[in-house]
Amino acid sequence: FEGEEKYLKREALQKLKAELISGNEDFNYQLLTPTSYTGREILELACQLPFNNRWQLLVVEEADRLTLKDEKIIMDYLKNPVNSTCLVLVGERFNPQSRLYKFFKEKDKLVIFYLLREM
Repeated sequence: FEGEEKYLKREALQKLKAELISGNEDFNYQLLTPTSYTGREILELACQLPFNNRWQLLVVEEADRLTLKDEKIIMDYLKNPVNSTCLVLVGERFNPQSRLYKFFKEKDKLVIFYLLREM
């Protein structure tokens, strides 16, 4: 999820969470940031299986601030992701030249939230 419209991003994440996580939120939902978790730690969480649920949802906020090293670790994971993990990378402005941005754009998995404007 990319863009400056925080309200719509938050709404989309809440809908996604409601759809995927039917219970055991403490075990199957994680809100992460690159300042608190390394790419390796995010990878380890992404490789875990959900607890008593079909899905686990990992949301990495400020993902546009990932280091190149952490971005590479996540890119390697995305080549063969765990089917029961929904990994959402959230940021205001990703570098369009980054491998992550190009990957999501190529897979048509990039959702952009533009600022709402009055007409």
